[in-house]
Amino acid sequence: MKKDLGHDLLRERIEGLEETLLMTGGCLDCAGAGTDVDISNRFVVTGVGSSESHARFLVSLINRCTGRSARYEPLSYFYGEAFRGEGEATLIVFSQGLSSNAQIALKRRGEYNSTVVFTSCTEAGLRAKDSLGRVALLSELEEERATSIVSFPLEDEYSILIRVVGPLNGYLACLEWSEEVLGLKVDRPDREAWKEVIGRVRGAAALERLVDDFIEGVDFNFSNTCGGYAQSLAFKRVEGIFGAQPVLRDLFQYSHGPFQQNSISKHAQWIFATDTTSDKKLVETVLPLFQRAVDSVRIIESPFDEPWAIVYYELLLNRVMLAAIERLEIDQVDWPMKGKDGEAYGLSDFWDG
Repeated sequence: MKKDLGHDLLRERIEGLEETLLMTGGCLDCAGAGTDVDISNRFVVTGVGSSESHARFLVSLINRCTGRSARYEPLSYFYGEAFRGEGEATLIVFSQGLSSNAQIALKRRGEYNSTVVFTSCTEAGLRAKDSLGRVALLSELEEERATSIVSFPLEDEYSILIRVVGPLNGYLACLEWSEEVLGLKVDRPDREAWKEVIGRVRGAAALERLVDDFIEGVDFNFSNTCGGYAQSLAFKRVEGIFGAQPVLRDLFQYSHGPFQQNSISKHAQWIFATDTTSDKKLVETVLPLFQRAVDSVRIIESPFDEPWAIVYYELLLNRVMLAAIERLEIDQVDWPMKGKDGEAYGLSDFWDG
């Protein structure tokens, strides 16, 4: 009997995610959470793994689109001596599974005015997995008057290593919460736009060339601000095929060292853009520079402008990653070093001297 490598499950999740977007128009219906707590004008936001992308995305939304201010802090900030409580700020923690590491930041929540937790966990789901410690934590969070929970799917996405549903839905949850709680005004793509985007992703003519690059090695260059919160895109190569993490850089950075290095150490360059006039002009201007250094230069143009462009990039790279995983016969069920990451992954409390 052929070993189950998790490929069918991954394909099922990717196709199910696309179908859900077609049906819902990108609406999670998680808005409303957070309106019952005192939200500050300053935010400290954190998350690790793909949740770092959501944390940085929310920081970008708050700073660019509202009159409030936010900053991202890594979990190490909450662990060590650098930590300083901010009684006038709201703490926001992203963790799809309420991971042990995320609990380091959550244990500091008493030193903030209020706390918002973005997670996929439910009490029933945690009890089914016999995660009684996290059941207790979730119950405690739900009972606190100064804490609110924003839920987004998918809760049980851990039978294979790579996740695709939670990483995309985390971005959508940020948008909905910002609309509902912060009054952010966002133009939403209509159903026809979603239909066009899903069709484009499923029928990508250049998919095989993208898969070749994805396997052999590639850098990600951005003509927009998505590069600041695209860590989840890079993790698709790390956790998908266990390759080196792609560099994430602003397009303008390429000529300041990477261009020179890339001309010697040649590997593919992808340019992530949108179909806005300014993006098109910038890409047209710098494209000869890239082509002078390396033969494999791909332009990945989202039909969505920011803040929705990252959703298109997620959808397309899910398809690229799946094809690469299948071609390489990557085992996503029994992945390398499975269960041997406890020294760091299991840390759940901050240093107390």
